Formats: sequence, C-alpha cells, structure tokens
Amino acid sequence: QQKIYMILYSLPISNYCGKVLLVIRFKALECEVVPPKGGYGSDEYKRIVPTGTIPALDHDGIIYSESEVINEYLNEIHPEPDLLPGSAENRASIRMLCRFHDLKMEPIVRSLFPSMNPAKRDLQMVEMRFDEMNSLLTTMRQLIKPDPFLMGTSPSLADCAFAQTLMLAQMMWLELGSPLPIGDELENWQETMNRLKSVMSVLEPAREATEKWLGGKRLSA
Repeated sequence: QQKIYMILYSLPISNYCGKVLLVIRFKALECEVVPPKGGYGSDEYKRIVPTGTIPALDHDGIIYSESEVINEYLNEIHPEPDLLPGSAENRASIRMLCRFHDLKMEPIVRSLFPSMNPAKRDLQMVEMRFDEMNSLLTTMRQLIKPDPFLMGTSPSLADCAFAQTLMLAQMMWLELGSPLPIGDELENWQETMNRLKSVMSVLEPAREATEKWLGGKRLSA
C-alpha cells in the first residue's frame, strides 16, 4: 500500500476547505481528507494544528494552515496543471481576485450565518448585506475575464476560491427569501464548473452538508 504523504483536515460545510479541495482535485493529488481530530478548535486538534482552524495541510509532518497559503504551496510543489498561469500581470490578477474573495465577499456571506436561524434574523441587517453583496458582485464582474473560467481558458486559484462560496451564498439567499442575482457571466461560469467531475466531487458533498445545516437552523427557531 502506497504511503499517504498528505493529509488535509477538512469539513464539507467549509467553503475555505472547498477552496483547497478543488486544487487537490484539479491536480489529482493523493491526499487523505479527514475531519479535525477531536473537533474544530479542540485542544486535541490544536496539538496537531496550532491555529485550531480548517483547512490545514499536513505534508510529511509539516503543518500549513490558511487556505490561500496552502493553495499557493500546492501549486508550487505540484506545478501541473498550473493554477497561477500566464504572465505576471495575469497571476497578479488571479491573486487579487483571491484576496477579493477572502477579504470582501466571503465575510459578507459569513456575517449572515446567524440569520439562518429565523428567530435571530435581523431583517435590517440582512437587507444591508444584500445591498453590499450586489455591489461586490458588480465589482467582481469588472475584475474577471471569463473565457470560460474566471481568468481565462483554464481553471485558476480564483475559480477554486469562488466555487463553493457562491454556491453557499445562493443557498443562503434562497433561505432568506431572495434569490441571489449573480448575472449571466457568472451563471455561465458556474455551468462550466459544474460540468467538471473534479468540481462536483467537492460541491455535491458541500451542498448536502449545507442543506443539513440550513435544515437544523430552521428546526432550532
């Protein structure tokens, strides 16, 4: 039996884990995917991963955390297919989109997690977040160069960043009674991504975990 030399600590519900899993799938890397030992943030897990966060990568005993750090590391040590392709300008644009995801869009989605419980829903705050998300989507459509992936003819780290987060946002917005309008370009991109078996191997378990999470929030109201 061949030795597993990479372990990814991950949960399907986490869109940041989804970012890393997509890189692993696109590169067809051998990697054992396991939940955090003792649970997310537990003392047992922190003995392995000091930050206590997911995703985390154990590569031959060296621990890496933070999804974007892991993804750039994987792209360096396994350069094919290159998920930071093209010119220096193109690579910078991909990195900019990844930062836009982590620092702008994902926090808006995350801020609405408490509102998935109807009893804790602040409708004024929800409407404000809806407006902020629409503004961010307008900006995103100006940053991308779909052809048919976000930044050209092949997948990049940017595609890995947004795939699960936009799916999560769409599911949450529907739960809040207002479908999320992402626009034709991003809808076409989603259709392209969803035709790829590597992508669906990540998004299908994520969708199932999200539906279970949303159902639990409804019941707890």
